[in-house]
Amino acid sequence: MRTFSKAIIVLTILSLFTVSCKKEDTEPTPTPTPIPTPVVGPIKLGCSYNDGLTLTNHNKIGNGVDYIIDCDCEITGGKLAIDTNVIVQFSTNGSLTIKNNGYVEAKGSPSKSIIFEGQVNAPASWRGIWIESNDPRNSMDYCVVRNAGNTAYTAYIGTSSYQAKANIWVSGNFKLTNSIVTGSGGEGLHFYDDATLLTFSNNIVSNNAKTAIIMYAGDLANLGVATSTFVGNTQNYIGIYSTSSNNEVAEAVIFNKANVPYLLLNSIFFQNNLTINPGVSIKSKAAETLGLAGTGFIKAIGTSADPINISGETNIAGFWNGLFVATTNPLNEINYLNISDGGNSIAYYQLSNDSKGNIAIGWYSNPGFLKVGSNTNSTNSSGCVLARHSNSNITNNSTLLLTTTCIY
Repeated sequence: MRTFSKAIIVLTILSLFTVSCKKEDTEPTPTPTPIPTPVVGPIKLGCSYNDGLTLTNHNKIGNGVDYIIDCDCEITGGKLAIDTNVIVQFSTNGSLTIKNNGYVEAKGSPSKSIIFEGQVNAPASWRGIWIESNDPRNSMDYCVVRNAGNTAYTAYIGTSSYQAKANIWVSGNFKLTNSIVTGSGGEGLHFYDDATLLTFSNNIVSNNAKTAIIMYAGDLANLGVATSTFVGNTQNYIGIYSTSSNNEVAEAVIFNKANVPYLLLNSIFFQNNLTINPGVSIKSKAAETLGLAGTGFIKAIGTSADPINISGETNIAGFWNGLFVATTNPLNEINYLNISDGGNSIAYYQLSNDSKGNIAIGWYSNPGFLKVGSNTNSTNSSGCVLARHSNSNITNNSTLLLTTTCIY
């Protein structure tokens, strides 16, 4: 009986072992997850994205171009995120527009800039970049935008329309830092009057076919000219304009010293405080006026080492209208200022001919006041060096102006 029991136990164990081995032998081999085929060469982008998009530096071969755009690629919603070292090339008809609920965050680095360029390596070879959305996150840092501006679009100076070209167009909120904007067929950057420039610093705007920048004068506050360079542009200016039918600018405005002059593209009558800092140079297009009205003040006080210079774009007597002050604010003061080439007319206020001059103070319904410092020079005027309406006052400490004031 014991021998029989042991045999049964042994057979049972062997049977279980055999079944166990067979189960292991028949276990299916798992199918390996396929490795994605890497993208080789640039990716062609579509023409509309409403849910955001991320552009990565994926192409390591050849010229390293990561993306091609051959239409007006619109980002209408979500974030367009662009990584460091990404290169985006545009065909002749290519452009990029950020609008509605979209925004762009293009964050390069000092050694790995993000590049936007044409497929043809030549100035004015694609259309440009439009920032139309009002999202405050719109930003480009350590980017290069080059060789756009091959197509003209309608822009405005005051109430007059004209056809303009640019590398970057802005009618929304925008930050531009540590970047290069170059080779446009027109302006480097064009800011419409409804644009809000949140930050502009450490940029280079160079070698554009027309003006470096055109912008509404009321948006000058955040233009970081002290840290930026404007060089090699055919018209190497920062062009400024007003927009209303009265050519008024409501915002308080500060002109900071730049390495190029500001250029009045049309007459501007500042209604709020106007500060012109030492070293600033302002030039004017023909027959335009730099004016102050409303209740604000003008403080244009340079230094002996850094005087302020205001003149015509061309150094011809009577080329532009001059500086016009029609506010009695007691803080109005100019000193260490050189002004020239004025006396064309002040047509907007229809002053009499004998009031023409580099500087005019007041008119029949708006008296003015101005303190003229001893280091103020007025030269090359086609009329008076300083003209004052009979209802207006000056405190004149300038020996050059003291005996030559006209009263009208």
